[in-house]
Amino acid sequence: MNPKSSYRQIERLLAHSPTGVSELRFAEHVAEQLVHNGPEEFGCAGAKVYDRRAARWQLRSAWGVFADAPHVELSLVDVAREDYPWVEHPYGAFAVGGAVVVLRFAGNGAANEDRDRTALLAAVQLGVKYHLRRSALEDQLEQARAIQTSLLPAAPPHFGDYDVATAYVPAQSVGGDGYDFLPLAKSALGIVVLDAAGHGLPAALQARDAITGIRMGVERELRASSLVERLNRVIYQSGLSSRFVSLVFAELDSDGSLGYVNAGHPPPLLLGPGGIEELTVGGPVLGPWPDSAYRVGFAHLDRGGSLALFSDGVLEHGTVRGEPFGPSRLRAWLEESRGRESGAAVDDLLARLREVGGVPFEDDVTVVLVRRPESR
Repeated sequence: MNPKSSYRQIERLLAHSPTGVSELRFAEHVAEQLVHNGPEEFGCAGAKVYDRRAARWQLRSAWGVFADAPHVELSLVDVAREDYPWVEHPYGAFAVGGAVVVLRFAGNGAANEDRDRTALLAAVQLGVKYHLRRSALEDQLEQARAIQTSLLPAAPPHFGDYDVATAYVPAQSVGGDGYDFLPLAKSALGIVVLDAAGHGLPAALQARDAITGIRMGVERELRASSLVERLNRVIYQSGLSSRFVSLVFAELDSDGSLGYVNAGHPPPLLLGPGGIEELTVGGPVLGPWPDSAYRVGFAHLDRGGSLALFSDGVLEHGTVRGEPFGPSRLRAWLEESRGRESGAAVDDLLARLREVGGVPFEDDVTVVLVRRPESR
């Protein structure tokens, strides 16, 4: 037997296994492949799959030649429930979650033959565990992506003569970015950009809950500071002390008046006639302290000016390569985009990010750009 060649065959056999199926269906797929496409030196003449139902094992599927009495097979199933494969001529068995695959080998049962089969079966078991864990992770990431996507508006809002553009580029590891636009009374638009700590499904769920809380507060016509303070208490009372959320909640009036609360988030940049202003007024991140107080900051979006809100994935992109994009480049982009259509400006920012850090992004990148034209 050529071990390297045999292992490569096992890898190929498992590489095209289905994802998103039950452990039983996966066990059946592996068993069928071992009989019909397994390494020739493996000598797998037949296979059966048993599943634990009620208080006993039940035969679910069978392939190839397997003529032994059922009581022999069931004794093998009990042995194979342990977390390691088992081989003894002419049988082999290994567990796949709650199922067990029992194999019937052809051959004479020589000592070296059984050793080789034990090694190959160990490779199969390892590959099966890896595939199941990868499948579970991919499923979790897909759930997180679906949750994040559900948070995002289908399109930028139409608000007066303002020009609004957005970008959301998810990283390989899913994070907790989110943004939303909320219609307010008296011809005003609510804008929220947030980032929940961590990655994966927990962060996506935290982001979803935070945006839901903002929406509920807006419906109750809470003042911005009261809304954020209440949301902070809710996050704290969730008991997840390791979870926190940074956000900016802004209220933009049609005349350019801007009120906002910055809760530990990278300060939005407001471009006006005199240069760029950072919107820093507010308070700490949400979650760690139940009695945090938040103040409302005030500014004005003049005609010809722009408001850029973003997540820290923008500033930190490129860190892995040792050269993060950083605030200086972001300011330069905003200055140089003065007067440009917002969609083109956001596209240009994404291009600049890729030049510095390449792709994929290390963290989610979220951008909301609001431009106010020079004149109606």
